[in-house]
Parts: sequence; structure tokens; C-alpha cells
Amino acid sequence: MRDFRQNQRKEGFVKSLMPPGITGRVHLILFFPITIILLIVSIAFVQRHFDRVTRQLVSSFEPQLDLVLSNINGADDIESAIQYTLPIANSLGLDVKFPDAQFQTYQDNLKWFDITGTIAIDVLRQAEPSILAVDLEPGNGRPPVLVVATRHGNALIGMRRTALTPSNPHQFLVLIIFAALLTTVISLLFLHNQLRPIRRLGRAVEAFSMGKDYELPIRGASEIRNVTAAFVDLRNRISRQEQERTTVYANVSHDLKTPLARIRLGLELLDDGTERDALIDDINLMDRMISEVVEYTRNGRIGDVGKVSPIDTARSVVEEALASGQSVKLKVSDDYPKLERVIWHRLALRRALDNLILNARKYASHCMVSVAANETYRIFTVEDDGCGIAREDRQRAMEPYSRLDESRNLNLNEGSGLGLAIVNQIAMMHGGDLQLGESDDMGGLKATLRMAPRVLVGLEGFEPPTKAL
Repeated sequence: MRDFRQNQRKEGFVKSLMPPGITGRVHLILFFPITIILLIVSIAFVQRHFDRVTRQLVSSFEPQLDLVLSNINGADDIESAIQYTLPIANSLGLDVKFPDAQFQTYQDNLKWFDITGTIAIDVLRQAEPSILAVDLEPGNGRPPVLVVATRHGNALIGMRRTALTPSNPHQFLVLIIFAALLTTVISLLFLHNQLRPIRRLGRAVEAFSMGKDYELPIRGASEIRNVTAAFVDLRNRISRQEQERTTVYANVSHDLKTPLARIRLGLELLDDGTERDALIDDINLMDRMISEVVEYTRNGRIGDVGKVSPIDTARSVVEEALASGQSVKLKVSDDYPKLERVIWHRLALRRALDNLILNARKYASHCMVSVAANETYRIFTVEDDGCGIAREDRQRAMEPYSRLDESRNLNLNEGSGLGLAIVNQIAMMHGGDLQLGESDDMGGLKATLRMAPRVLVGLEGFEPPTKAL
């Protein structure tokens, strides 16, 4: 069990290091092997090729150095050493000098990244113990210098750098890096061209979930074309089915409301009485139930998407409820951004709050609407002082056409059981959810509506967001 948890933690850590998007992951898949190949090739080339070539060049330079030093050490004095050594040294491309003041400090001089220079110095010291210092970076345009101890004092032997190490060894690295960058740019262009249909498909799915039309050409690789064509066909079939469903329910609503209106008109002409009023109430109930069914079927596309003020909308709904005679209060959190505008369906929040307040009106005397916010959601809470809903029935209460006889009196129920289902559907479409609980302050039902700003998803396969927007 412990090993399993450790593996889970390791997998979570690895996933946290991965880019979240497919574009970033494709780039990582592209750059990681190229970088590894560059490092391996560069290290292998420097360690093997430059090492071998440098040692060969130094081995070729050693006889020349031995010839010059043997002439210097074989001479009787400095003048004779210079006279006999200079012609030979010049023919070998060397410059021999005997400075007036003897060197007191003998120290090698080369740049920290000069790998071939380090190899050359080591090989020279092994071949010629009399070398006191090797200055491969003398500066001022002067050639590299060897400080060698002779019988006539320390001699300065100038030489060409190419005699010891390959010329411009960095050119290989520059060439391989340039080639890698060139191939990377070409690969990125190709990958972006291949990923464009996937990003376009994602935008089309998002637009479809918002009820918008998005032109989606069928392009890309064969697998992507197949997926795109399947989505276009699915979108067209869903759109036709929704249009047919909406048309059917609209026609049914019209066909039912027309005879109901005639019956209501006929009843209005009758004399007042208990039976007449009861029949009129039944007709009104049937009219509201038909309206709820039509609203539920149409909630898949709740109007246009635009900027919505959560506070202004909640205040407007509460004022309308007060005007209709309902006892309701509005409470806004102090830290809520008062001027905030979010991208939602324009009528979604109004419909959801209307249904929650109407639900509270049916079963309670007083109601309170609270508005709050956190990093992920905008939270609307509707509490009442009614009888509430039992814990085991709360999930079932949000299902369509659900009637909870145990917790709520069936005789008082004037709806079709779609009120909470409509609210839950609207919440899911906006990246949130509806939670039912018990009110600590009022003792009745507490309905918490959470909606995420700028998150609009389809109903199928919905998962609430897990991080801040």
C-alpha cells in the first residue's frame, strides 16, 4: 500500500512538471531529445576528436621544440645560442628570445573554457620537463609563448597556436548548434501546422458549448480529419435534434395553452364559487407546468453570451420578488468586487435565482439571498425557514420531475419538479454546480449555486474546475 501511494506521489510530481497543453508537450517532446543529442555529440566530439587531434599536433611539435632547445643548450653562451638557433627557429615558425630580467613567476595562462589548451599543456609538460609555463593567451596580439629553462637562463619561445591545437575548435559546436536550431525551427513550423486543426477543433467545441456557430474546415492528418468530420456530423445532428425538440415542445405548449385559455375564459363567465376557483387554480397550475417543461427543454441554449453583473442581477431578482409580496433579503459579501462583469449567458443567472427564490416561496415564509466570491467561483446562496430537504433526498431533488413527498407536502407543490433541475443544469453549463444543505441561520433549505466566470462547458462529461481562473 505504501509503495502504491509513493508511486502515486511520483506520478503526480512528474505530471506537475509537464506542460498542461498539447502544444507545450509536443515542444517538450521535440526539444528534449534534440538537447540530449547535442550534449552527447558535443561531449563525445570534444573528449575524443579534439583530444586525439590535439595530442597529434603536440606530438608533431615536440621534435621542433627539442631541436631548438638542443641548439640553445649546446651553445657556449647566449650570443652563440641566438646566432645558431634563430635561423632554425624562424624556419620552424618559432621566435626565441632571452629577456634581460629573469622570470620570477611561472604560471600557465589560458581561458577557462579552453579545453584543447589544457590538453596541450599537459602533453607538453610530460614531453619536456624544462617547460616552466605556457601562456596561450598573452594578449595584445602576441602569439602564445613557452617559458623554458635552459643552461643560459629562461628562454621565451613564441609559436603559432595552430601548432598545438586545432584552429577554431568552436566552429564545430557553432555549426551543430546552428543546424539544430534550423531543424528545430523547421520542425516547429511543421508541428504548428499539424496542431492548428486540433486547436481549431477545440475552439469549435467551446463555441458549440456556448451556443455559437464556428466554421470548422476539415483539414490536417487523416486521424484529425476523421475526428473533425465526426464532430461536425455530431454537431449537426445535435443541432437538428435540439431544433426539432424545441419546435415540438413549442408546438405542444401552444396547442395546450390555447384550449386552456378557452377553458379559463369559459370559467370566468360562470358564477363565483369554490368549484370555479379550484378549476381556475388547476388551469393556472397546468399553465405553469407547461412553461417549466418548455423552459427546461430550452435551457441547453440560454440566449446570447455577454458581460453580466452578478450583483446587479441578484439585486434585480430580489427587488422583483419583493414587489410580488415575497419576504426576501439580499446580502453581499464585503470583499466582493462590486463592479465586476463576468462572461455568462445573459439570462442564466436570473433564471436560476428566480427558480430558487420561487422554490423558497412555496415552502417557506422568509428567504435570504447571499452573494460571495472566491478565486474559482461566484457563489449565490438562497436560504429559507421552511422544512428543508432530508440529506438522503438532496441529490434526487435536483433530478428532473422529482417529487419529494416525505420532506415537502405534495399538496403544496405547485410545480412539475423541474425547478432545481433547471438551476443545476444552468450551473453545470457555467462550470459550477448546485449544492443543497441545511441553513444554519434560518433552519430551512440552503441552496448554494456556484458558477465559474468565463467557463462555459457542455453538459456531458462535465467536471468542475479544480484551480483558480
